[in-house]
Amino acid sequence: MPGLATRTRVTADWLILWNIRFFKGTTHRRASHILNRMEVVGGELNAYTSKEETVVYSVFPGAHLARAMQLLGDLVADSQFPERELCKEREVVVDEINSYRDTPSELIYDEFESSLFEGCSLGRNILGDVDSLTRITSDIARRFLTDYYTPENMVFFFMGSTSFNRVRGWRSAISVIYAVLRKSCLVS
Repeated sequence: MPGLATRTRVTADWLILWNIRFFKGTTHRRASHILNRMEVVGGELNAYTSKEETVVYSVFPGAHLARAMQLLGDLVADSQFPERELCKEREVVVDEINSYRDTPSELIYDEFESSLFEGCSLGRNILGDVDSLTRITSDIARRFLTDYYTPENMVFFFMGSTSFNRVRGWRSAISVIYAVLRKSCLVS
């Protein structure tokens, strides 16, 4: 999924909130269920955003491929954005931005990139800015999901000791996730 470089100003500032939102719930899963789903089997679930990409991933024992695929598909295709949770997370990110501004060694690196990539989205700080963060609503978040989290912008990747035939058997599950994403894009 694309990172900061392909986003508009408002959606770029949504990126840092997006990683947090993945873990706040879907139509079928509460936040606690999401956080514990892989941990109870010795796995991990995480996400990160760079200027080039957004990655949601799971590391897990091979016997739990189905569990990981179902969870990742649900997170990408059905994340929810309650306004009250968005407000809480916005405050966390604003605190992070302010803390970051107090760290000159980090700030100078971004100032350099801003000068180097002036007028380009790569020159923007990945945390965004306070003004545009305040304009992000649940509706904007939902549009972001349907605009950018599309099959054309995604890669499902698997590495492990599981046989290729077993992973290929998940092609239909991945196709269902893609179909859900395409349908949500057409509806919006």
